Amino acid sequence: MSRIPYPDLEKVSEEKKAVVANPGAAKLLNISHMAMHAPDPQWRSQRALGQSFIYQTSIDKPLKEMIILRVGHLSNSEYEVYHHEAIARKLGFNDARLAALARADYADFTPAERAALLFADEVVTIVAPKDETIVEMRKHYTDERLFEIMFLVCSYMMTARVVAVGGCEIEEEAVGEWSATPGADILAQPSYKK
Repeated sequence: MSRIPYPDLEKVSEEKKAVVANPGAAKLLNISHMAMHAPDPQWRSQRALGQSFIYQTSIDKPLKEMIILRVGHLSNSEYEVYHHEAIARKLGFNDARLAALARADYADFTPAERAALLFADEVVTIVAPKDETIVEMRKHYTDERLFEIMFLVCSYMMTARVVAVGGCEIEEEAVGEWSATPGADILAQPSYKK
């Protein structure tokens, strides 16, 4: 049972009701339901940020999932890890790769992946990455990409904290991948594709 009750969907704003009623979506995730406690302007912004990392990011899908999984592990978010390991498996990640991510063993990752993962780790754990970490990031990524990765880390830190504060239960079925339909409110209602 959640620590904080989920919002009554009959009593949320019309904007939130419209998201829940979206006919192109399949299921309301507990995280998305819990986030509806936030006032509309903040909820809308959080949802838009999340959607941007599904439809409008230049970070390739495998790297994105690696980073999200690191944030999940560092945030002790079983919820985040559960869903994003399922997505990573769909992208071809095996048990060994997932275990390496869980223990921050980056030996078998590319130099660019190692740079991004260490950067993500430091953003979560020490906030201001070390100078040498920034230098290494800039060898592999433009400054625009560096900040895009930083925003990805911060977005999923927020997600992990919504889960932790609200006490969201893990769904029985993990998200396999997000809807490929731009404009669908995929954060509130992902398409479970098997």
